[in-house]
Amino acid sequence: MNWLVSEFEGLREIMDVASVNAASLFCEGLLGHQVCGGCTDLAKLAEDDFTFVPYGDLSGEVLGVQPVKAAFFEKFWYTSRKEAVRALAAAQLEVT
Repeated sequence: MNWLVSEFEGLREIMDVASVNAASLFCEGLLGHQVCGGCTDLAKLAEDDFTFVPYGDLSGEVLGVQPVKAAFFEKFWYTSRKEAVRALAAAQLEVT
């Protein structure tokens, strides 16, 4: 049984890295589309005095963006994520 446990020792770290990478790709895709759509206020998010509020405090905003989220997943994420992951993997290979 110990061999089975040892097989999964690195799984947590792998899942953490995969989760961060997926969030990064999702964020880049969504923000990139906002820029393409003419949004000019994105730089405010990077300013020192901007405060990101906890997710629980965004319930009204989250509810309001559900149609946009659904469209983003359907029109971009489901079709482009494999391409994005391949590009990320290729970039990692260049770094190492």
